Amino acid sequence: MQEDGASLRSEIDKRPLSRFQGMLVAAGFVFLVMDGYDVQIVGYIAPVLTQLWHLQPGAFGSIFGAGLIGLTIGTLICGPIADRIGCRPVLIGCTILYGVATLVTTQVTSFDALLVMRFITGLGLGGAMPVTIAVVSDYSPTRVRLQMVAITTAGFAIGSLVGALVAALTVDRFGWTSVFFIGGVMPLFLLPLLVYWFPESLPRLLSDARFQNELGRIVEKLAPGCTPSKSTVLGSVEKKFPVFVLFDKGQMPHTLLIWAIAFCNLLLLYFFVNWIPTVVHGAGLPLRAANETAAIFQIFGIVGGLVVNYYSDRSGKSHLLMGLAFIGAAVCCVLFDRVDLKSFTSILVCAAASGFFVMGGLGGIIAYSGTHYSPEVRATGVSWALGIGRFGSILGPIFGGLLLSAQTGTDLLFTFFAAPATLAAICAFFLGAARPVRTSKLSI
Repeated sequence: MQEDGASLRSEIDKRPLSRFQGMLVAAGFVFLVMDGYDVQIVGYIAPVLTQLWHLQPGAFGSIFGAGLIGLTIGTLICGPIADRIGCRPVLIGCTILYGVATLVTTQVTSFDALLVMRFITGLGLGGAMPVTIAVVSDYSPTRVRLQMVAITTAGFAIGSLVGALVAALTVDRFGWTSVFFIGGVMPLFLLPLLVYWFPESLPRLLSDARFQNELGRIVEKLAPGCTPSKSTVLGSVEKKFPVFVLFDKGQMPHTLLIWAIAFCNLLLLYFFVNWIPTVVHGAGLPLRAANETAAIFQIFGIVGGLVVNYYSDRSGKSHLLMGLAFIGAAVCCVLFDRVDLKSFTSILVCAAASGFFVMGGLGGIIAYSGTHYSPEVRATGVSWALGIGRFGSILGPIFGGLLLSAQTGTDLLFTFFAAPATLAAICAFFLGAARPVRTSKLSI
């Protein structure tokens, strides 16, 4: 199996990008647009519901936290399941769950009901990103793998941006439920594409005889004339629990560093995303300006992710570029507390820089985890990096709410989060010193 997998990888690497690979990245991008939209939209309607339901400014920390707890559980569970039964069925199930749950959210009328629905929605959303990243990474040529994963994951940030723009355009006119209606309909509308076209992961195709016909069709699109042997198709991956493989044979330092970076980065990111609209709106600027600030954060975040991974592919120094991005994020945290919140221009500049560095670092660690681990545990590697990171994403909004409730204001609110950014930078630099031993039986 090693020889055949290596042969297929060699064929993929030496050929130009195929139409199939381009369509796969596009499909993964679209799925993650929906994912990013549904994850972030509650932050954009928080100022509206705070006033409508007569809540304290920090009360929405519980809503943010409930959704992120659901995301964490879903992420940790879905990756290992995908490595066991296949990526496609897991992705289909997740899409149905979060699409239906988002539609049901349009009917809630209380704080407690919204909290429950955000938790359920998070369970479905949790599996979408790691499974999609694993599949795209499988089919990408090694020379541009980080870039292809980065383009795909940019869909998540685009989805967050779309959520901000949709909220800015529709909430005042159609009410807060409009953003949830759109977020529920779109993934269900795209479900047939996922069911009838999206491929299973290559390790599953290579290791399960039931996929022999599909493997032949996929290989014909990827590398015409390259025919995997019968022994490859009838092989099987190791039956050890996938999470344990992440610590095998020298992997432990690398895995722990990846987890630490993801934790610190998502703590930082979700603080910014969830509280920027509330802080800006609370400073006296209109809701539209608050959501536009969040949109600028996302736009420059997309650019940051693409830039970090482009130069990572070219230089092979992804750990160094991630570290520099996190240093930039720490500086931005300090600067955000120094800007005049009455000056919309100053806020936009600071939000743009923060988005570039915070999401640039996130794009780097997601792409890195999606390409570092061996194919048979790739979904698990990505999902557990994100899952551990989700604990940070839970704490970020909650800490923000506690600081606001304690009347901290914005004097030290953002500066507090320079600490996790600095820790992420240190871990990223140490990542280059770790020398993991590959344990893959499938060289794809």
